[in-house]
Amino acid sequence: MKKTIFALILIAIESFSFEWGDWSGDVRFRYQLENRVDKITTEDESEKTDSLWKNRYRMRVRFGSSVNISEKMSLFFKVTTNDTTFSEFKYSSQIATERFNVQYSLTEKNRIILGVFDNPFVKSTLVMDSWYGVSGFATINEILFSNFLLELKSGVLLSGSISPEHKESLFDGIKNDYPYLFVGRVDLILKYIFFGVGYFHYTTGDFSIINPTLSITTTKWIPFGVIFDGSFNFSKESNNKGGQVVIFFGENKKGGDFLVSGYYRYIELNGTNPIFTDSDFHDNKTNASGFYINLSYSIDKNWLIQGRGWISEDIKGDFKNRNISIQTTISF
Repeated sequence: MKKTIFALILIAIESFSFEWGDWSGDVRFRYQLENRVDKITTEDESEKTDSLWKNRYRMRVRFGSSVNISEKMSLFFKVTTNDTTFSEFKYSSQIATERFNVQYSLTEKNRIILGVFDNPFVKSTLVMDSWYGVSGFATINEILFSNFLLELKSGVLLSGSISPEHKESLFDGIKNDYPYLFVGRVDLILKYIFFGVGYFHYTTGDFSIINPTLSITTTKWIPFGVIFDGSFNFSKESNNKGGQVVIFFGENKKGGDFLVSGYYRYIELNGTNPIFTDSDFHDNKTNASGFYINLSYSIDKNWLIQGRGWISEDIKGDFKNRNISIQTTISF
């Protein structure tokens, strides 16, 4: 019996063809200047304005690769040093897992993902920072018609995110008995117009979010686009809305390319879950309105220089935030 089991294992292993894919990653250096202004109540119950300036020099290294297990199955992983200061990077050897997943292609346009992967359900930075991933199970199906592409995405998440800060992973979700959460998204892509709507329910707190998006883009002369999207949390009765308008001009694909982009954002206190919001906008808080602008220039297709700035303030309250950063990213 043991010999039979061993023989079956060998046959199963030989049926797979393990092939390493290309390694990829990036190294980023950032100088960040942040000004936080808040009103503080003193011991004698009077108020004073407190203004705090921060100068930070930060560095991050990420790298990952894929393994082709068979023609239809592949494994992907990516690790990161997090966004640390130079001193932390020098003296700390901490490396966190950013992505780890298995993908199985049913057909060329239909695939299943299991593990920790890029978020296929949230297109909007209003609802979730783009670097957050999700852990669980998802299916992505593309239906191509003559004039448009229809994408149907659905899944079950075992935890809300995977990030070095929150220390959540697929396996932690199973161990800690996180509830199963259904998420979904439907996207309709025409030649120059993109329509999308998603539904998300997060593990942390009572947030059931509808996130409609509309994007109008063109590449006929130069890449240009306008994106409108919103957030409505129907689990809360008040302060439960948000929206933003994004404009971009240009792209960063090869040496000499430039990109100018910006947005105006308005997100009420309960408009979305503050754990997953943009980490640079309003000190990672909701109850905020403000502007963002980005100027990017590609020295080479793998070398990018950016200047970015945020100006935001409380919708209800006195907190204000100013954030300026200059960074360069080298990819491989």
